[in-house]
Amino acid sequence: MAKKRILLKLGSNTLTKETNHISRGKIEDIGMQIAALQDEYEFIIVSSGAIAAAKQFVKLDNHDKDVFVKQALASIGQPHLMRIYHENFSDLGLHTSQCLLSYSDFEKNETKVIPTPTP
Repeated sequence: MAKKRILLKLGSNTLTKETNHISRGKIEDIGMQIAALQDEYEFIIVSSGAIAAAKQFVKLDNHDKDVFVKQALASIGQPHLMRIYHENFSDLGLHTSQCLLSYSDFEKNETKVIPTPTP
């Protein structure tokens, strides 16, 4: 029988535990819960937190409300966030990957393809 699939949305507040930094302990705890259930379920994580991850490395003076600043922070933070997931999850035997989608990926029929796992 096929595993049931769970979509898990992790917001910045969950990942930071209401601080300004990504909580490695929180991500490790989530990974341990996923590892304990991986025989019965397949997990897909939708994660925020790229901007929060960047703020650990970049200090700004209240300019982080502008869209272009948020985009820059997200581009800085995304690889760091993925590294944190990989480091924590690989220790538990879990694999990580990344799929970046935008609104335009769902607007046109030729790009509106349901992402499917590869063997």
